[in-house]
Amino acid sequence: MVTLGLIAVNEALIAQGNLSIWIGFAAFRWILIHALECMLLYLMYPFGPPDRQ
Repeated sequence: MVTLGLIAVNEALIAQGNLSIWIGFAAFRWILIHALECMLLYLMYPFGPPDRQ
């Protein structure tokens, strides 16, 4: 879903924005992707020891 959203934003910027806006977004996109990946990893990472039965 994130990838499809980024592709849609990229295509919209190419179609309607000027080149400087698209280049700025392309530079910022990698920071955004890294932040989303870190957020998802922290949400799925089990905090605390595993349950031992």
